[in-house]
Amino acid sequence: MKFFLGIDGGQSSTTAVIGDETGRVLGTGIGGPCNHAVAEEGRERLRKAISETVAGACRAAALDPKIRFAAACCGMSGGPDDKRAILESLIPTDRLLVTTDAVIALAGATESGRGIIVIAGTGSMAFGRNEAGVTARAGGWGYLFGDEGSAFDMVRQALRFALRMEEGWGPVTVLRDSFLAVSGCTSANELMHRFYDPNWPRDRIAALAPLLDQAAA
Repeated sequence: MKFFLGIDGGQSSTTAVIGDETGRVLGTGIGGPCNHAVAEEGRERLRKAISETVAGACRAAALDPKIRFAAACCGMSGGPDDKRAILESLIPTDRLLVTTDAVIALAGATESGRGIIVIAGTGSMAFGRNEAGVTARAGGWGYLFGDEGSAFDMVRQALRFALRMEEGWGPVTVLRDSFLAVSGCTSANELMHRFYDPNWPRDRIAALAPLLDQAAA
């Protein structure tokens, strides 16, 4: 029996799925984020997320965690270039394909692999492939240069509105009190420092996006 591994590595979480040659799903594992891996901190986070996620999928499938897969496909947020060597060292497989999370999302959503997919989670990206196989993308450049419309981007903009209200040159908004309440802060100045704290990484800030829905209700 041959076994196959699929990994969806995102900015907020990582999912691994093991299947057999009949297409039956045998086990799933969930782990932490694995976005950029240029710095050592990011590389260590990637190693931890992949190792724990694949091990969890192997446990769920009742397979040896050191099993060698017939093939593995990894769709990674932030692109494959800074992660390929690490994935090759972590995943025993006869064939390894490392690509972006947008490519695997399109493949999973369409039978033909053609169409347009929009990812709007912690980050954001649009990706498409036409009938001729030509591909195009918009976004996916990370929180410094893009991620427009993502959960993190919306929360960041909402925080700006809340702070402009505090300064007296922005409109009154309930967002200020909402952010103070959820963060346990008592002032806008304390709020600013709270979100620069390492205990508030981007995915945790992005998880505050439902506050915007509540404010708009």
